[in-house]
Amino acid sequence: MTSDNVSTLAPMLSDDLVYVHTSGTVDSKASFLEKIRSGALRYHSIQPRDVRARTYGDTAVVTGAAKMDVTAGGSDRHLDIRYTSVYVRRSGGWRLVSWQSSVISGG
Repeated sequence: MTSDNVSTLAPMLSDDLVYVHTSGTVDSKASFLEKIRSGALRYHSIQPRDVRARTYGDTAVVTGAAKMDVTAGGSDRHLDIRYTSVYVRRSGGWRLVSWQSSVISGG
């Protein structure tokens, strides 16, 4: 995501993606990719930690934390977050179907 390469990112996202940002804003696959394509959303760096992946057949749940530097709506943000993401195995690959993140208070 830090390379802003929409053509590489798009196949990794499910067509029914629900992407919930730390702000509470919700994006679909189309709106998320458009924000990246237009530059309205830019991920400069992502430093994951405490990542744990659990699989349940063709579903994987990933939890973790990350420090992120992003530009959203023209404002630079330095975030310390916790997240849950859900992937489903479809068409021979894993696709992100859900992302939910929250800012870590006092972190």
